[in-house]
Amino acid sequence: HRCMLSRFSYFATLFASGMKEATECRMTIDPESCDVATLRSVLRFIYTDKCIIDPELAVELLSMASQYQLDTLRANSVTLIEAYFDFESLDNLVFLYELASQYSLAHLRRLSLGILRTDFSWTDVMKMATDTLQPVIAAQLKKELL
Repeated sequence: HRCMLSRFSYFATLFASGMKEATECRMTIDPESCDVATLRSVLRFIYTDKCIIDPELAVELLSMASQYQLDTLRANSVTLIEAYFDFESLDNLVFLYELASQYSLAHLRRLSLGILRTDFSWTDVMKMATDTLQPVIAAQLKKELL
């Protein structure tokens, strides 16, 4: 197992360090951090290099792929999110903006902000926005008022 995991920089660095994962022959993944289907998909990718992703798992896979620096799985998760995302829902667009901000996905941030800007009122967006999106909206509103 160690050889398969060591193909990826996160695990190679982890195993080369003095951390307990380097000395013990096991690694623990917090069961609260993902569901079984997501973990199976990650393991399938690690062992087969195949990214068979259920669209329902794309966001969770993005999270795990980012955490463990599995770049191909991360890119495929983003592609799937783009392909299956409902860009007509205000809730979804605010969620997408937050997700894009969290995982440094600049193109998805620009896309979601652009749709929010053209298809929805800023008042409605502000009602839905969390701390991440509110300063962006405030700056955008300030630009429009000048």
